[in-house]
Amino acid sequence: MFTIYEKLETSVEIEGTTYEINLAFNNIIKLLNLIKNPHLCDGQKIYIGIHMLLNTELDLEIEQQLHTRG
Repeated sequence: MFTIYEKLETSVEIEGTTYEINLAFNNIIKLLNLIKNPHLCDGQKIYIGIHMLLNTELDLEIEQQLHTRG
């Protein structure tokens, strides 16, 4: 459960590689707008969202990206 008084995770490990998460305010606002975009399918939102947050492209199939947990 997320609370505003707890420190957010700043990195995530995926398949043995650690990635820094870009939690800059403007990046999160862009991510929220991305999620609401009716012109993109869920797969596109996941792909773009991961790129925005991790500043990289993951070499994973979309189903793997959907179910990846840090």
